[in-house]
Amino acid sequence: MAGAGWVRSGGIAGIASCIAAISTFSLLGTAPDSDAGAAQVAAYVSAQRSGLIASGVLVMLAAGLILWFGGTLAGMLRARDPRSPVGLIVLASVAAMVVFLGWDGITQTALAFLSRQGSAQANAAVITALFDLQNGIVMPGAYGFVAAVFLIAVGVAALGGLFAARWLGWLSLVFAALSLAGATMGLTLVNGGTVSPVSYSPAIATAVVTLIASIFMLRRVSDGPASPA
Repeated sequence: MAGAGWVRSGGIAGIASCIAAISTFSLLGTAPDSDAGAAQVAAYVSAQRSGLIASGVLVMLAAGLILWFGGTLAGMLRARDPRSPVGLIVLASVAAMVVFLGWDGITQTALAFLSRQGSAQANAAVITALFDLQNGIVMPGAYGFVAAVFLIAVGVAALGGLFAARWLGWLSLVFAALSLAGATMGLTLVNGGTVSPVSYSPAIATAVVTLIASIFMLRRVSDGPASPA
């Protein structure tokens, strides 16, 4: 079992990942919908070059921090119940989330660099394709499905008394359902679901649950299972 110091470091990493992820929203301005015309998307990318690059860096930073958080949480759950697969599921789902967060950050940076290479209007078709990939297909689409697995695993762990409090378990399961809805919209709607608040549910849900779970990790004072509340 990892020591209390390592568990708390995972909690700090989780909180820092949330701060980094939330900070990206102030950098991107008002993005057009995924079904916007090529000229509109190209104009947006040209106007937000610096913001896209900064956001891409913060997303990659958040991905690394959430991997630290998830690995620490998974190890703690595994130690508390070696017979349960919930720790492994947390680790696998966090690793998949990191992959899609990486794609999200990379495509943002690629959009910014592409807008600097010649005329943004001349590269409008490629810019639009990358924008559609980043703004709907990857996030919330693919990311939302693996986020739902993470949320379900955290919910099962909390409801089983392995970690945190039971109310976090129920909250995680509700968020998992919303994350699935947002993911489905991202992969089935031409506009990526960006016109609906539900499309933001995967990102919001994982941020809220990660933040709460991280606080519980910081408050951890023993190696035993948390007492259900």
